[in-house]
Amino acid sequence: MTSDRPTLLPRRILVAIDGSDTSLSAADQAMEFAAQIGAEITLIHVHDEEVARALKAAVPDKFEEAQWRLEDDADHLLEHLAERARKGGIPCTVRTQRGDPCGVINAVAEEVGADLIVVGRTGRRGVRRVLLGSVARRLIESSRVPVLVVTERAEEGAPAELLAPESGARREVPSSA
Repeated sequence: MTSDRPTLLPRRILVAIDGSDTSLSAADQAMEFAAQIGAEITLIHVHDEEVARALKAAVPDKFEEAQWRLEDDADHLLEHLAERARKGGIPCTVRTQRGDPCGVINAVAEEVGADLIVVGRTGRRGVRRVLLGSVARRLIESSRVPVLVVTERAEEGAPAELLAPESGARREVPSSA
């Protein structure tokens, strides 16, 4: 079966959700875009093992309960977002995995055949950015597919940045695209 859509438009969009406001904005924008172009979405949440180790060190006696709550909250959030997408006519699947967020997101993108990764990025600067790293930055550097980064300033009509790994070319696209 052939599609009338140009092949440059994504057919499968992978959206990374960490529960932050920017990741929720990323999900909203991905759903809007997917609805316009007829793409399907996979929502993914990665339980960061480094965060889990830090949590265990900080509260060893309450670690299991805290981890269970975090995972349960993530599952509920993903299901809520998936239900919204499905109600909007967007085919949507949900994935949760443990590991390094960047590595897992790239592996799942390849596994599901994603044509685009959408991720939120908070405005960490200076030492916090160096120490904590940036999943968005690491994805841009390592992904084999374009990465759309939604920033905390992504308001209606504000530009977002789309990075294509093959050429390294950057261009702004309207956030409502």
